[in-house]
Amino acid sequence: MVHKFDKIRRKDKDEGSTFQPDELVYVEEKIDGANFRVWIDEEYRLRFGSRRVEFLPEDDENVGYGAFDSAVNYIKSLNTECLIQGYIYYFEAMIKHTLNYEFHKHPKAILLDIYDIQNDRYCSRNVVEKNANSLNCELPKIIFQGEFKDFVGNVPQSKYGDFQAEGFVIKPIVSSRDSFGNIHRAKVVGEKFKEENREVFGDANDKESSFAMKFTTAGRIDKEIHKLENAKNDKVQPQWIPILTYNITKDICDEEFKKLLKIGTPNLRTIQSEVQRQVKLRLGQLGVL
Repeated sequence: MVHKFDKIRRKDKDEGSTFQPDELVYVEEKIDGANFRVWIDEEYRLRFGSRRVEFLPEDDENVGYGAFDSAVNYIKSLNTECLIQGYIYYFEAMIKHTLNYEFHKHPKAILLDIYDIQNDRYCSRNVVEKNANSLNCELPKIIFQGEFKDFVGNVPQSKYGDFQAEGFVIKPIVSSRDSFGNIHRAKVVGEKFKEENREVFGDANDKESSFAMKFTTAGRIDKEIHKLENAKNDKVQPQWIPILTYNITKDICDEEFKKLLKIGTPNLRTIQSEVQRQVKLRLGQLGVL
């Protein structure tokens, strides 16, 4: 299993996300996309994966990248001969979520980090910069460098649109982990982004919506899309939303029946409505809507 990108916790939540006043840090714009991995495997093949899933090799007849198609094609257009075996390259795929980036103007993926497998550490910013130059790809904008105490902490304007960025990520100059093994980094998400994110993805105000939001995952939606595409021998279309909604609602209720019973007397219409909303959001990310 190829190393997953370490979870970055909120600033000051724990030991690893807390910084000393005189600690040397750099701060990057936080990008509202989807994390995915690129690496050269033991057979020297170019491989891809989302944060949780390792996609099949290119020579497998069942290979598919779903929402990451554009990002994968973008990576293939780079100077991939420079990729080093033993490194995992973590990108942020510019897939639509909350912020209205000018997607036609910017790269389909931004290089966030490089992980050195053998030494179990993330490469320094200057090493990442050298690799980015070789690949001919972009890095997140640096908004501050220096001692942590001198960082004001304001969320910057985004490099990729005329609006405030999602937030920022604080990284030490020298990569390290805390006593619990957590990566020593921290993130801050702006209040404006939190409000916009709630407007797009919503909050669960009832048990049925919470149930539907929990189990209507991107993986589950993509699985049903794939099944329907095979059955219809066609690419997914907006008019399939009612069928997808029904199939996914049934699948969730069948698979999670015991959890459904704990609600008491669940309102299935509310569950179905939330499933449909999640399906529409996913189809938007996939560029169908």
